[in-house]
Amino acid sequence: MTSPATCELVGQWRIVEADLWGRDYLDLAGPAYFRVGSHGWAEFAFGAVAATAEVEYGRTIVFLRWSGFDEGDQISGNGSAELQDDGSLEIELSSTMVTTPSSPRTARDFFNGLLEALHSPIRWR
Repeated sequence: MTSPATCELVGQWRIVEADLWGRDYLDLAGPAYFRVGSHGWAEFAFGAVAATAEVEYGRTIVFLRWSGFDEGDQISGNGSAELQDDGSLEIELSSTMVTTPSSPRTARDFFNGLLEALHSPIRWR
């Protein structure tokens, strides 16, 4: 891995497009974003999801171990964000657990839906 000083992803990125969600959902709770800090952390928010992450840095890629909430349900997982040739950032997230489902949905239904959504690449700029 490389140091944060040589990582081209450090900074804030605006989410402008996602495979499974429209712009209205992405900006549901405020402008959707992905932020990579220079001290081993990142954070992102889109729709009803807000999370923080521990980061391992590469020059054009970061690897994440994240945790946060989706509609009040605790979620966590892993992922990566990689700089693309066109200057955009593509992130892939996977969820590894749901600890407190609070809706009438079952944990399995929530988890399967979340996995489908978060496994798809999300475009950030």
